[in-house]
Amino acid sequence: MRNPFVILARALSLARHRSKIEHAICPLSKCSKVTVLIDGTDSSAQACADEANAFFGKRKLACQIFVINPSKEAPKEQVKGAQMILRKNIKWYGRAKRSKKYPYPDGKEDLLINLLPEDNYTAHYASLCSMAKFKVGIYQSGRKPLFDLLISNTDNFSQVQIFAQIEAVLNSIV
Repeated sequence: MRNPFVILARALSLARHRSKIEHAICPLSKCSKVTVLIDGTDSSAQACADEANAFFGKRKLACQIFVINPSKEAPKEQVKGAQMILRKNIKWYGRAKRSKKYPYPDGKEDLLINLLPEDNYTAHYASLCSMAKFKVGIYQSGRKPLFDLLISNTDNFSQVQIFAQIEAVLNSIV
C-alpha cells in the first residue's frame, strides 16, 4: 500500500501547480523552446540526448534536456548536453526541487517530450504542470488526455528508437 502522506502531498502540489492551458498538436514552426525528459536509468540516455540536441539544433530551437534518475545509486557519469535530476534533486513526494541550486523543468516550453514511463512521478508531474502548447509522451493516464501525441512502446524499444519515431512525426506535421 502506498503512503497516504505521499498521496496527499502529491494531490496538493498538483492542485496548486497543474497547468490549465489548452494544448494540441502544432508544427515545430510555432515552437521556440523545447523540453525533453529522458530516463536516466536507461543505458541509451546519452545517445538520446545527443539525438535530441542534434534534431532541435538543426531547427534552431532552444532545447532543454533533463535526464531523470531517481534511483538510490547515482550514475557514475554525467549525460553531456543535458541537466541531471538525481534523487537528491527530488523532494520526498517525487517533485523536482525548485531552486537556483538544482535544475528543474520550469514548464515554460512550447513543446514537451516525455520519454519516461508512467511510474516516474517526477516526469509525470513535470508533464502535468507544463504550459506547453504541444505534449508528446509514451503513455496515457487519467480520464483527461495528458499528451497530444502518443508513441506506443509495446515492443520495448530504446529511447533513441522512440525519439526517432517522434522526429518522423514532428517532421510530417505542417
